[in-house]
Amino acid sequence: MLNSNAKIVRKKLPWQELDEKIVILSPETRMSHELNETASWIWKELEHEKSFKTLLEGLIEYFDVDDTIASSDLAEVLIAMKDIALIEIND
Repeated sequence: MLNSNAKIVRKKLPWQELDEKIVILSPETRMSHELNETASWIWKELEHEKSFKTLLEGLIEYFDVDDTIASSDLAEVLIAMKDIALIEIND
């Protein structure tokens, strides 16, 4: 679980929205990453640095989901995005 005050920062990578999905290019790895609807929403929300808590509150409101499930799922997505160098998480 991530600290609710952890700051999430989107890396400055080229990206484009195609059919409600985000495609991000990573020049360092020469890979592209296609995000699903939820991850695309997160990516757009991270235009400016946000805390885990702020992202979670927005996710719950936007997708009308259960708090506990949303928290777990958001943490999982953010860690996956960090692992492939799309974002940074600063505790």
